[in-house]
Amino acid sequence: MEGLAKFTKAKTLWEQFQSSEQNYLVQTKAISVQGSFQYSSRQQRHRLKLNLWGDLAGPFRINLQTGFGQIFSLWRVDSNSTSAFYPNEQKVFVSNDPQKTMLISLGIHFPLSFLDLPYILTSGLSKIVPEDYQQKQKIPQKGWLYKFEKDQSIQSIVIGFKGQVLQIGGTTPFFWHINFDDFTVIKDHLLGQKIVLENEFKERLILHLDKLELRDKLWPPQALQLNLPENIEYIYL
Repeated sequence: MEGLAKFTKAKTLWEQFQSSEQNYLVQTKAISVQGSFQYSSRQQRHRLKLNLWGDLAGPFRINLQTGFGQIFSLWRVDSNSTSAFYPNEQKVFVSNDPQKTMLISLGIHFPLSFLDLPYILTSGLSKIVPEDYQQKQKIPQKGWLYKFEKDQSIQSIVIGFKGQVLQIGGTTPFFWHINFDDFTVIKDHLLGQKIVLENEFKERLILHLDKLELRDKLWPPQALQLNLPENIEYIYL
């Protein structure tokens, strides 16, 4: 992050964050992400390879594989429905509530809309945080904490002095926060390649981004289809 401008005043940093994010998002219509997915709770653990591709605003596809290359689950997410297919069980979970699908099939309490995931992975967070803050607090040697109205799904954000998002958090539907670390510069934008979600259920989800491609054109629709075999069990949530 050497050579990047530093903004020490709260209002200036906020304005720079919004301006930088808007320019970044204007250039990005679709993405492709490869990385790893680690999940732990009191009851279970998963360590999987992640492949996500799709349009930034949806739809998008997710493939989760074991370290040996075996398919764990195949997902398709759009604004109307979410499907999660588990080949070993020959079952597909279908719901118009992505969070419910995530909880039932993987056991994960995800606090935001699952459709926000591409914005989280690409650090395009101005798209999902409120437009203006209500309170601010300086964090010495780190950046500024901005707080929003309590009825917002994201109630706080910490932005480093160079414009990098360090954390977002909230208290609804439960206490949670997402930390960003291991930053790299993409299109003059600081992107966190390590993303860690923790919540009040003592769950911890770690996403490591190994490869990220930003595309200025949408994916062809056929590339985002989830083709399912015959004679599988459909579970509607």
